[in-house]
Amino acid sequence: MDIHNLLDQVKISVIANPVAAGQADNPSAHRVDMLGYDGVLFLFHVEVFAATACATVSVEGGATDADPTATGALTGATCTYTDTVGGVYDNSVLAINVYKPQLRYLATTRIGTVANVTWGPCIAIQYKASQVPVDHTLAVHGILASASVNSV
Repeated sequence: MDIHNLLDQVKISVIANPVAAGQADNPSAHRVDMLGYDGVLFLFHVEVFAATACATVSVEGGATDADPTATGALTGATCTYTDTVGGVYDNSVLAINVYKPQLRYLATTRIGTVANVTWGPCIAIQYKASQVPVDHTLAVHGILASASVNSV
């Protein structure tokens, strides 16, 4: 294992597909099992903000995979941005980091209010894996291809 290769030490997953403006999102589909990882960074891609749009993202937790949103949003795991102009911050990211969650299963929610928000994919980067290197094959985690360069 190359200690300089982040790919060996994290699990990267697309946990939510893009959602068109004005369409409902399905938060129960956006699950992450934290077994074997200390933390996770969620990256919520916002493709388009309409003027006055408000984007709110949060992370919820549950003790079972059957309902990872059972406890509601984790304390401090909500992020909101309101666009006052529209279009200025298209293709931006909202980020939430959760370190050592008390609950094994986490799920995300994405809500656009006032005016439309077009969501891109949500990516989860789980880190501090208990077993490394992390297997990134397509069958296991859906990474189509990866490469690493060490110029040292």
